[in-house]
Amino acid sequence: MKVIVRGILDAKSQVIPSNARNQGGGVWAELPLLSPVRPRSDGDRLSILLLSYWDLCEIHYQLQQDINATTPHRAISIVHGDNWIHYRYNYLATNETDMAFTTQLASEADVIHINEYHNYRQIRTLAGHPRMVVHHHGVEYRKNWKFLEPLELDAGYTRLVSTFDLLEYSECPETLLWLPSPIRINEIQRMFPHRPKGLKAPWRIAHAATIRANKGTDRFLTACASLQTKGLNIEPILIENRQHAESLWMMSQCDVYFGSLFFDLGAASYEAMAIGIPVLCYTSDYALMEWRKLYPRALPFQYVTADTLEAELERMIVDANHWATMAARGEKHVKKYHDTKVVTKHVVSIYEATVPCKELIKR
Repeated sequence: MKVIVRGILDAKSQVIPSNARNQGGGVWAELPLLSPVRPRSDGDRLSILLLSYWDLCEIHYQLQQDINATTPHRAISIVHGDNWIHYRYNYLATNETDMAFTTQLASEADVIHINEYHNYRQIRTLAGHPRMVVHHHGVEYRKNWKFLEPLELDAGYTRLVSTFDLLEYSECPETLLWLPSPIRINEIQRMFPHRPKGLKAPWRIAHAATIRANKGTDRFLTACASLQTKGLNIEPILIENRQHAESLWMMSQCDVYFGSLFFDLGAASYEAMAIGIPVLCYTSDYALMEWRKLYPRALPFQYVTADTLEAELERMIVDANHWATMAARGEKHVKKYHDTKVVTKHVVSIYEATVPCKELIKR
């Protein structure tokens, strides 16, 4: 069975597979509310394709929702894979028909915003030169930046990073733009309100381990065990192999969030700030310099190293004023820089300023 949906990226009819109606964020029946979308000759409105293997932290899902709701432009997000986290998505493309549909959308898009990876055959085979925006997030870019950077610069791609520490992985850091990860603050606060701590309840310290070696999880557990031997009533909560909504609920039941001993703050840290709990995290000297540009006096998170983690955890627990101050700073920061509406406005200005690429990366 085929389903005809009119006006996804342009005013033509599109043929899409019936399984396209099954998606994380809603149903395709919602799309006619967004159409008919402009013919491409109308220069005031952009057709935007947000393309991911899997949509890290729902960045593309959130941007797609807000672009369509708050701007004259029209966007569609497509993921080519899913995992145990089960982030919401707009459209999941898994078979040859889906891939052909993706290629068709890519050929009609004014802007293609891709998450992390470049080897999409749907893009490599395009004949035109759309505005290309590539968005880097972490491990893959740290490993491959020396290979990727010259390709992206030669091709004329606009280059984004989601964390400050990625800015140092570049021979030309001025060519990288920081785009804060979007966080649906109102949605999180409504659906996952912070659990008030009972007088005799343990202090719960959340930590989304993901890959333990990348986060310093063992050192975190050692610090918690040491504090327990000192008589502190604390309980480390490891968030591992959980779906996204369950992770947010677990975080809302905790009192403090610990991020990482090796990398800058990630999306989970900002979700914790939105929930209203203070964050402890390491960041590199380079990233700390960038943070100080925003906050020359007081950071919105508690900076820690392997040597200071235990002491700062103890301080967060025993000093109620410090806990409240750091929680308030974090929430203020996430509202100022990471609210989805703020990020959408920022990224749309980037799309509008991006020029067509010189060529498409073929490898």
